[in-house]
Amino acid sequence: MKLLLVRHAEAVPRRADHPDDWRELTPAGRRQARKLGKKLRGDGEPWDVILTSPLARAIQTAEALACGLKFEGRLLVASALIPGNGSWQSYLDAAASMGGAKVIALVGHDPDLSAIASEALGRQVQLAKGSILTLGVDRAGKARELGFLAPSGHAGHPPVP
Repeated sequence: MKLLLVRHAEAVPRRADHPDDWRELTPAGRRQARKLGKKLRGDGEPWDVILTSPLARAIQTAEALACGLKFEGRLLVASALIPGNGSWQSYLDAAASMGGAKVIALVGHDPDLSAIASEALGRQVQLAKGSILTLGVDRAGKARELGFLAPSGHAGHPPVP
């Protein structure tokens, strides 16, 4: 199975008078996600499903990626991707619940995604906003890095802090 860990794109800043769950992408964040989708279009196996956190900025990232990819598969909200809710095992379980899906994108948040990627790879990983880390996962849940894509102006490989 191939898992793509996608950190949501650039979102509006936090505000005391606005619930964090409702924070949306900036116009630049929408463009960023759509451009990443276009870069990935026709690059390897087509995605089977996109699972996203229920928070607005993650859903908008998933939608913009899907638009850029011209994705025609399933886009679903997954509770395992709620910030503070996940672990490597819960992400694997969410992916496994997709039946025979072979390529699954998981759109979420930091620090969760970086911590889960670090756990999966056995080394420290820090994902920038709008970046995508592709992992190959065997039946035992062991992961290996297959690729990394960052938005323009970011490092070309997951930086180690």
